[in-house]
Amino acid sequence: MNGQLISEVTATSNDYEISTANLADGMYIARIIIENKVETIKFTK
Repeated sequence: MNGQLISEVTATSNDYEISTANLADGMYIARIIIENKVETIKFTK
């Protein structure tokens, strides 16, 4: 884990998908902020 910011997006609706097609295989951490609530998820590609 390098701790680098890979992407930052602002969703325009409550139903939003982020493509991982351009990411290299590996482990990632996503931080999601909705109405001042923060959730962190880990995923692998």
